[in-house]
Amino acid sequence: MFSAVFGFEVRYHLTRPVTYLYLTVFFLLSFFFVASDAVTIGGGSGQVMRNAPWVIAQLMLVLVAVGQVIVTGLVGTTVLRDYQYQTHELLFTTPITRGAYLGGRFLGSYLVMAIVHLGIPLGMVVGSVMPWVDKTKVLPFDLATYAMPFLGLVLPSILLLSAIFFAVGALSRNLFAIYTQGIFLLVAWSVSSRLFADLENRTLAAVLEPFGLEAFTLLTRYWTVAEKNSLIVPVGGPLLLNRMVWTAVALGLFGATF
Repeated sequence: MFSAVFGFEVRYHLTRPVTYLYLTVFFLLSFFFVASDAVTIGGGSGQVMRNAPWVIAQLMLVLVAVGQVIVTGLVGTTVLRDYQYQTHELLFTTPITRGAYLGGRFLGSYLVMAIVHLGIPLGMVVGSVMPWVDKTKVLPFDLATYAMPFLGLVLPSILLLSAIFFAVGALSRNLFAIYTQGIFLLVAWSVSSRLFADLENRTLAAVLEPFGLEAFTLLTRYWTVAEKNSLIVPVGGPLLLNRMVWTAVALGLFGATF
């Protein structure tokens, strides 16, 4: 039963044009951050290369935090659809278990979230090889510099977002709540980030900030230009603690929803 629900959820999203629209938005945002000299959000300026490992990690973290607004309905509507189309009464008469139903829905939509966010590293890779980009400002392609932050930083963050979106959708069954929660979370994150910045205990601030940007800043605060250009940001120290804490929060939230 689980595999049937999981497969249906993945197929459903992969046949919807809006899924590829989300992927394209992430692709274009990261593309222009790397390929345009006018945009420096990723941190690639001065002697720091536009596709340095430090820049790649930071840009991924920023885009996941900001991009939550556009993907809020991706996971939030998974359970709501059954009530919208009046299929829940028929569905719940089948021998499907709660674990298969909720687990399949959640993990299927989480996989699609991961696919959508692949637009971020893809956009960076394509942007770095554009002919108008100054070749002295980019480094040779290295798969590890994109894969490591995506696996260690992006996937835990979208697990947290997926758990929040799924909980709101499953428990409220309210379309308005689902499509406004991303805006609410973005505002809450912006306000809390300012509060965390004022904390004297930097390690505590790094742990409390859900997307890992404070932990990333603390971990790489004293990195030299050479280190930013050559070292893959390690998921260790305050960054590892941050990822562990918020992954536990995500799993706990899904458990509460279950």
